Amino acid sequence: MKEMLKARVMHKKSITSVMNELKLLSMINSKFIVNAHYAFQDSENLYLVMDLLLGGDLRFHLAKKKTFTMEQTRFFCACIIHALDTIHGH
Repeated sequence: MKEMLKARVMHKKSITSVMNELKLLSMINSKFIVNAHYAFQDSENLYLVMDLLLGGDLRFHLAKKKTFTMEQTRFFCACIIHALDTIHGH
């Protein structure tokens, strides 16, 4: 579950980005990209219930490695393209 402090989202003027993230991840049905299943909020936080990523997400790995090999980059790009294809029903 991804938890976001509403005050931080508003301070960073990220409301549109968060809403777009939720919309996109809700549309995706892919084994390669995290899928959002539910979203809810309370007075202080927004919550996105998503697939569990035991190995970490792309941002985690990029911060850890700083760069990827060409083969790794191709793999990540292929995963993103595959996920986008699921949105369009291909």
